[in-house]
Amino acid sequence: MIVLAYRAFTDAGYAAQANIRESVAAGVQLRIAPRRTTPNGTIILTGKVQGPIPPKGALVDLLVYYRRHWEPFHTTRTDRDGRFTVVYQFEGAVGRFPFRAEAPQGQARFPYSGGYSNVIDVATTG
Repeated sequence: MIVLAYRAFTDAGYAAQANIRESVAAGVQLRIAPRRTTPNGTIILTGKVQGPIPPKGALVDLLVYYRRHWEPFHTTRTDRDGRFTVVYQFEGAVGRFPFRAEAPQGQARFPYSGGYSNVIDVATTG
């Protein structure tokens, strides 16, 4: 938050103040390989959170769009450079599955509001 205050030099009774709130979303990138696999196949999710990262890393929630809402399935922590890698194995699933990553807001020493990555579809076929 930025606070601007003004007091007139010649009129001590005249003053004004304005508060400006600004929020910056976290930049999150996600890559998945492979994009097509079997119903019991394995994929690798890699990504990066931009900006200054806390010394112990930033938390990242991995989500899949399932039954009409985003469902978290794993939480990981980045390294000091903001990079993360997660291996995920499907358990008999067939279809198209959209994935994304989220850097949630409110993390200690992480100066951003929450942010989401791009959405990546993975298809599983028998």
